[in-house]
Amino acid sequence: LLGFDKLEAYEKHGTYIGCAIGRVCSRIAGASFRLGDQTYSLPANNGAACHHGGPEGFNRYTWETVDLQRRSVTLRHVSPDLDQGFPGQLTAEVEYSLLPVAEGTALTIRFRAECNKPTVVNLTNHLYLNLAGHRGSMRETMCSHRVTIAADTFAPTDETGIPLGRLDSVEGTPVDFRSPAAIGDRIDDDRLAAGYDTNMALRETPGFVPKSRGGTRALGIELGSDGRWTRSRAPDAIAEEPTTGRRVEMFTMEPAVHFYTGDYLGNDPKGKGGVDIVKRAGFCFETQHFTDSPNQP
Repeated sequence: LLGFDKLEAYEKHGTYIGCAIGRVCSRIAGASFRLGDQTYSLPANNGAACHHGGPEGFNRYTWETVDLQRRSVTLRHVSPDLDQGFPGQLTAEVEYSLLPVAEGTALTIRFRAECNKPTVVNLTNHLYLNLAGHRGSMRETMCSHRVTIAADTFAPTDETGIPLGRLDSVEGTPVDFRSPAAIGDRIDDDRLAAGYDTNMALRETPGFVPKSRGGTRALGIELGSDGRWTRSRAPDAIAEEPTTGRRVEMFTMEPAVHFYTGDYLGNDPKGKGGVDIVKRAGFCFETQHFTDSPNQP
């Protein structure tokens, strides 16, 4: 995971490295949305859009530690009514756990949120991965990862990154990762605005009945009788790094994963061990509801 040696760097940097994102991740078109009979205006911080919760989103805060166990930690942030323009006082919690699995350890990230009035919320993680580690040419090693994503369709966007309101087939496009492909093979394709910055629509999980809120798909891992977690279906995404043999499998209950390859990295404090975090040093699997979902449910 990309990161820093000191808390101050996390507080000052601007590219969301390792952060929890909210209230609403990704872009909201026109920095506004309508809920009920009221329109809410938000601060624009990505062209005309509100991005990752606004200029003072959840990433700008050091969250309170509310529970600390041997294998887990739970953090909390309370966002007041009309914080960055969003209605209601919202209490968000994120639990990070290290769980035993058959072939090592699984990092799980579980979000919860409650609000005292109707609102919109779309939380995600913003972990940057480079399985080769903080060393060497991180741009080259990031591009060498072989990625698979269980998505047959994606959300095409306009030139500002706002979805066009439809899902297109990945067939014949640079975002076709149904079979393993190196990130660098098509990252400079003219059809991509700035590397990969793409909402991928994950395949449905048959038999799962969504609740009134929360995830829309079966998680895909289950606790076995031996106390270890095992897969109950294929992963939603896989990344493999060829020089180390390291591999990560991603499972989520969310309907989409935003695949991002770090084109806006490069202006942050030095990372772990004093290494520069350059453009395309890492990639993200941001599990979420779709971009601009407050305007395009």
